[in-house]
Amino acid sequence: MSNWFEDLGATLDMVWHRLEAGLSEDGAAARYPAFANVGVNDGAEARIVRLRGVDRDLGRVEFHTDLMSDKVDQLARNPCASLLIWEAPLGFQIRLRVWATVLSGAAVAHLWPDIPPPSQRAYGGMPPPGQPMAGPEVHERAIDPARLAVVICAVQAIDTVNLTEPRHHRALFQRKDDFAGRWLAP
Repeated sequence: MSNWFEDLGATLDMVWHRLEAGLSEDGAAARYPAFANVGVNDGAEARIVRLRGVDRDLGRVEFHTDLMSDKVDQLARNPCASLLIWEAPLGFQIRLRVWATVLSGAAVAHLWPDIPPPSQRAYGGMPPPGQPMAGPEVHERAIDPARLAVVICAVQAIDTVNLTEPRHHRALFQRKDDFAGRWLAP
């Protein structure tokens, strides 16, 4: 075996390496993963989020959102969600199945000073995210630190697929077995 994707331990290391790259590398695919969850009418909802935290030891990742966004209520109803990352240069797909918990208020207030001013404008606009408006000109930008929410995603499973030739490789790592990993048919 000469490639990382032919070894379970090396594959798992690559997952966490690519997730951590999303925190610091502008062009990293994990910087802006797709986040999907169950919507109001049991339909799927997906959107791009900005990865804000990665903790391999705890098996979790996090992102920020506006407390008034629809996803906050959706996650309160059903915390089951997924994040999807496509690393095109590596031919590597990473799917994280997670249980999401939303923190707000005093639990996240200490994070506000570290949020860059352009990003602070994402929290506090009226009407709130997803609400109907007569047109884009009626949206008023406002900054409200109380609207910062942090979505903590406890990783339950990591499903990877490497699509390099001549053989594709798929692996599954689950929290319930300490992310030991096993091979799956691609």
